[in-house]
Amino acid sequence: MTRSLLRVCTLAVTSGIWLAAHAHGFQVTALGTLRPSGFVMRNPGQQQPGPVIRGFRVSSVLTGDAVVVPTETSVSYAIPSGQQTFTGIIAYSAADPSVTHSKHGPNRVRVRILVDDSEVFSSGLDDGTPPVKFAVPLGQGHALTIRTDDEFADDRVYLVNSEFHPEARPPSRSYLLPPGTGYVNLTPDSRELFFHIFRPGEAVAASANYGGSANAANLFITVTPESGASAISSRVTVPLSPSGSALASGKFTWQAPSVRGPAMVEVREDIGGSTVFSTSFRIAIVPEVDLSRFSDPVFGVHISGAGYPVLGDEFASLWGAKWGRVFLRWDIVERQRGRYDFSRTDELMDIYSRQHMRILGVLGDLAPAWAGTPGTGLPAASFVVPLCSPSNCTALSAAFCKFVDAAVRRYSDKIEYWDVHNEVDVKYAGALSYAIKRGAETEVTDADVGWLRNALEATHRAARNAVTVCCSTGTPLWLAYDQRLFDKGLLRDIDAVSLHPYRESYPPELKYGRSNFREEVQVLENHVVRSNGGATKPIWATEANYVIGSVGQANVVAPDLDEHTRAEYDVRVNLLAYAMHTHYFLHAPSFVWQQQRLQLDLDTLSAYANMASLFSGAQWISSLLSFGKDDVYLVAAQSDKGIVGAIWTPLTQARVRLDGLKNAQFLDFYGNPISRNPSDVQVSGAPIYFLSSAVIPPSFTLLQKEQPPPWQPLPPLETWTRGHDAVYDTRGRTLHVVTRPMTLGSLAQAPQFLSRRIAATFFAWTLEFCAAGSSWSR
Repeated sequence: MTRSLLRVCTLAVTSGIWLAAHAHGFQVTALGTLRPSGFVMRNPGQQQPGPVIRGFRVSSVLTGDAVVVPTETSVSYAIPSGQQTFTGIIAYSAADPSVTHSKHGPNRVRVRILVDDSEVFSSGLDDGTPPVKFAVPLGQGHALTIRTDDEFADDRVYLVNSEFHPEARPPSRSYLLPPGTGYVNLTPDSRELFFHIFRPGEAVAASANYGGSANAANLFITVTPESGASAISSRVTVPLSPSGSALASGKFTWQAPSVRGPAMVEVREDIGGSTVFSTSFRIAIVPEVDLSRFSDPVFGVHISGAGYPVLGDEFASLWGAKWGRVFLRWDIVERQRGRYDFSRTDELMDIYSRQHMRILGVLGDLAPAWAGTPGTGLPAASFVVPLCSPSNCTALSAAFCKFVDAAVRRYSDKIEYWDVHNEVDVKYAGALSYAIKRGAETEVTDADVGWLRNALEATHRAARNAVTVCCSTGTPLWLAYDQRLFDKGLLRDIDAVSLHPYRESYPPELKYGRSNFREEVQVLENHVVRSNGGATKPIWATEANYVIGSVGQANVVAPDLDEHTRAEYDVRVNLLAYAMHTHYFLHAPSFVWQQQRLQLDLDTLSAYANMASLFSGAQWISSLLSFGKDDVYLVAAQSDKGIVGAIWTPLTQARVRLDGLKNAQFLDFYGNPISRNPSDVQVSGAPIYFLSSAVIPPSFTLLQKEQPPPWQPLPPLETWTRGHDAVYDTRGRTLHVVTRPMTLGSLAQAPQFLSRRIAATFFAWTLEFCAAGSSWSR
């Protein structure tokens, strides 16, 4: 009786609302019929929303009118009078494959709906997520805002059949599935969906769905670690119940494995003995680093570069690095001369502060269009550089200093360390000199020096606590450029001296050109001491990485490295930097370019986060290596858990005896427990870690190392096969080769050994030859 009465009352109330709405003339209002009341682009150069798409195919059984919402935008609408509910369908992928999306390939996007700035709905989607049907109550709200984020810019999502309704509805969401198909969501959390990161052993609130009527779904989930550990399989029976129109859904808890590192996940859903859904994807299982516990580890990442937030910024702490390098781009903040818009950088500051990360703020980099653009005859460039001449160089420098003053004052409570201009030698000095020399005016002598000096002085004037980091260089002649700045007296205003030690495909322990990574840092420090009256200053590596990907892809400098080798190099160079007390910022670490598409680099993230979890907050106590050969490296530190250390070799493998350990525990590259005998430990390019309760640093003895390949005589040079783009001729007793430029360092990894005379003679060539049963070509 009570339930019947309740149903009658509910029906009466609902009917009353419907009658009241129509009595006042309120009707359903399609979103596509309204003009936005506000539109904000995070990327100032992004396009405005396009027209409504009529007859947009959401799936094989559903079409509708779609409002296109560009990603990295915020679109607001005034809520029509009397409307109580907003409904619609969010689709990332169109059923029509001709509809293109991000230029970077399949993206991961987030859509949030806010009513009067309060979030009422959020959903993440990728190219495998079915369309999501939703309803959100509007209450007494006046404005509805749709915000979109993504991993890569220049994408879009579709709001299909989105409408304002006069009747009140409860909040709801469900997937739209074609009849007879299923969908299993193992990545409900933003971290899991956008970056495929799971914590060891965490409980995941997953769901199983089916387009139709069914009582239960049988799920088969297999996780295969890429480290070689045994696959972990599970079978789950999930009860299903009706959930919306023509949909059955059920929730279950899936426990992520405790085995750390990258892994492949395979998921299959069976209904009544038939497979209705299957998929596979890569994940990484990594530890969480509590950055609030540490003040100043040397580990840093450089994820922010656009001058406005992207999803990677919100999840920068996944790496476990305490420092984030954040661009305050002049061209973003001062698009109109004299008018500063810090809204985007304000958001960036809040994002990194919420993650308990310290910020290295980069001032400048690119210049606004009004400051001058490359003219006819200038080298091709994708950036805008300030081109000044005797008549306007002083004015432009003053404008930049005003921007520096405004930025440093605004964020003096959030940023203490300031990187004063990024790669000024590449993006300012060279273009300036070229522009002036080709014109009628005489060259502005040392204009770049004056530019930097003014900016450094402006930084110190704007904030008493400001620490200047300069002058992050990007040319092969970086040391000569730094020495020129020191000779001009700039070292007085520089608090930490920086460099960008990119090394193409070469391990950090081996020489790239004249120096390995440790020697690069040391030679810069020697120049600082010599130019600073014998006193040293901190050395910071503010940007570097091994940028891997497909051959020919723009910005890829190490196409011959695979993801795992990059992970090894990135961890090792950070351990070396840690041992030298040098801050190291890993540049753009989240993705790799493969076949013109960006993909997550889960191997590097797994290994890096493990390293950061072990060494963040620990105090360095010892570094050892087998001197003369650089065969084996050991780094040790004192943590709250005792002594923690890492040991590795740049060779293929070596064997060592570790002495001085007590109650030793060993961990692999990703942090998984492994069994090792301290008297005979085999090490490789992937560092292994040890924990010890001893109070003194450990030592090691090299037992055996890999032997180099035997020397093999080369056939006469005249018999070598010419490369397809090489031209050569004999000149006396020498052979002259002309081909595409290539650094001599690239030859160091060849299995053959070049004579000293040949190596000293030719700096650009193409070789194709076979020796010892293997071929090598460049």
